[in-house]
Amino acid sequence: MIIFPPRPKGKMLWTDLPYYEKTGLYVAQRKFRGSNSVLNISKNGKITLGNRHGREFSNFKLSKDYQEEILSSLKLKPNTEYWFNGEIMNKDENAKNEIIFFDILQEGRYFFQNPDQMKRLEILKEICNDPKELSEDKIALQISSRLLLAETFEKDFVFHFKEAYPIKRLEGLVLKKKKSCLDDFGHKEYETSNSIRCRKPFSIETPKDQRSGGYEF
Repeated sequence: MIIFPPRPKGKMLWTDLPYYEKTGLYVAQRKFRGSNSVLNISKNGKITLGNRHGREFSNFKLSKDYQEEILSSLKLKPNTEYWFNGEIMNKDENAKNEIIFFDILQEGRYFFQNPDQMKRLEILKEICNDPKELSEDKIALQISSRLLLAETFEKDFVFHFKEAYPIKRLEGLVLKKKKSCLDDFGHKEYETSNSIRCRKPFSIETPKDQRSGGYEF
């Protein structure tokens, strides 16, 4: 069985970030320049990794030692199936293929309508052993050599967007409603209005006179 992850339906300009922050209804996570992925760990510890379209990656497969790293680095309950949503960083010139976790869809049971986003993030943080140290490139929290956990921000959205601006491995921010729940069983691809993308409109290599969208800070 494949579980499809929720995909943000909306998009916004960075100039709207103060409004959304002021509502107090949203948290922000970094948007990564990789491939959205779902990672499944079966009850017997078998691991599969696929893209958000439900297919295997054509240019990457989890090696045995990578699978062992996953099983040894996460705090997993015995005889329990897990589905995680994250990003595999496979678009760099010298890709290390790190996996960055940013949500959990199932722990034993699929999280349909309960718990909400904040509780899911709390569960995910505990499974990842609540890492405190940032990765060397400062894009996420380091769980192990190749596993990372996305940071979650409740304030300073504009600051964190500007932080992402010069970093090639980041594309901006994704805002998520705190009290939102998974409202789809994920049997097919779907979009959700509970998440909003705030993307950089150009790379840092783009000449300044070719940039648009009011992104000169």
